Amino acid sequence: MPGLLSKLKPREKTQLSVASVVVFVMLVWAWGIQPLQESIALEEDRIQEYVKDLHWLQTSVQKAKSLNKKSTKSFKNRGGLSIIALVDQSARLQGMDSGIRKVEPSGDVGVRIWLEKVHFNALVHWIERLQREYGLVVIDIQVDQDRLPGTVKAQVTFKDMSQP
Repeated sequence: MPGLLSKLKPREKTQLSVASVVVFVMLVWAWGIQPLQESIALEEDRIQEYVKDLHWLQTSVQKAKSLNKKSTKSFKNRGGLSIIALVDQSARLQGMDSGIRKVEPSGDVGVRIWLEKVHFNALVHWIERLQREYGLVVIDIQVDQDRLPGTVKAQVTFKDMSQP
């Protein structure tokens, strides 16, 4: 290689040097700068999407708060029953009395119930009824299939949303 360069004329050496610099710049651009610019552009697009999502969420939160304030939903009178008694009594009325294993308070305005060998459909209807009629919402639920077809084991935690 040293012998090859010495045989070149000065003009050819200059052309070779310029060509080497051009190739080097092109390689740096192709392998370094261009991919970096593309990833920056992708990140900028992603940030814009996050900003749009954040704006939508903030707007949705405000709408939900205003709807919640406007809500005049009244729930059925419990007849003086506590939340624990209400959950226990309504489960028994739903035909799940043999499946009730344990009922206990959960926090200030909550209740947790353990059920076994209850029909899944009955469980779903019972939960929906408690929410619709009495303002109890599920804040935690664990449901596992039981041995008999169509039956489940469940642990459900309700919170009383009608109470402050």
